[in-house]
Amino acid sequence: MNALLTVNNLSVEYHSRGAIVPAVKNLTFSIAKGHTLGLVGKSGCGKSTAGLAIMGLLPENESRVKEGSLFFQGRNLLNQDPEAWRLTRGREIAMIFQDPFSSLNPVFRIEDQIKEALDPKSGSGHSARAKELLDHVQLKDSQRILNSYPHQLSGGQRQRVMIAMAIAQNPALLIADEPTTALDVTVQADIMALLRNLQREYHMSVLFITHNLGLVKGFADDLAVMFKGSIVEQGPTSQILKNPQHPYTQGLLNCIPKLAPSTGPIPLLADEYMEA
Repeated sequence: MNALLTVNNLSVEYHSRGAIVPAVKNLTFSIAKGHTLGLVGKSGCGKSTAGLAIMGLLPENESRVKEGSLFFQGRNLLNQDPEAWRLTRGREIAMIFQDPFSSLNPVFRIEDQIKEALDPKSGSGHSARAKELLDHVQLKDSQRILNSYPHQLSGGQRQRVMIAMAIAQNPALLIADEPTTALDVTVQADIMALLRNLQREYHMSVLFITHNLGLVKGFADDLAVMFKGSIVEQGPTSQILKNPQHPYTQGLLNCIPKLAPSTGPIPLLADEYMEA
């Protein structure tokens, strides 16, 4: 397997009120070029912390990487200086966050924010490219949206804007951190279909972070299940879903409701299915 990203024994800890709290413990996984890894676990298990560590966005003075390495395209990201991190983010690795409303700046128009994603230093020009990106993520009336502020858009529209910003510089790796959490079930399905199509079109590698095991089926090539900061089971998605070995993975699968055939199928996408 030609790995784009290799995470080796990554451990991250937070400092809180004089105490040291381990958030991620000896995390090890890899993502091949053009493949998708689903990182699954309940809220608080450390999966988002892992994504922030890969992006170099851990909060300063509150957390630190205790040990481990993050090899991306042959170089250890943890050895980068701030300028190298700035060049890596967006150009090579991009991230979609779970709440687009808090991720977008409320006082700038959408067009200005997409331009900044295209050119972080000046944020100028690129009007045609901004419209092209919105068209590419299937946003109708893209010119109106470019002239809008975040509060004037629906949740699904805001998330599509965030996806447009994430793919603006054609990154090799896309980290999607709970990208459908704030959306209703039908919009979740649309966003998942969009991400799947973009992943194939751009041949991106994707780290898909979620607590909803129902979302990874048919999307992730491989699966890593996290519990209390550690990976307890990983392997091909189809294999784990068919024959889970760890009790926690079995518990996650049991949270998905099994309906009688007469009731008809329903999308297994709602967040509440996996909260138990």
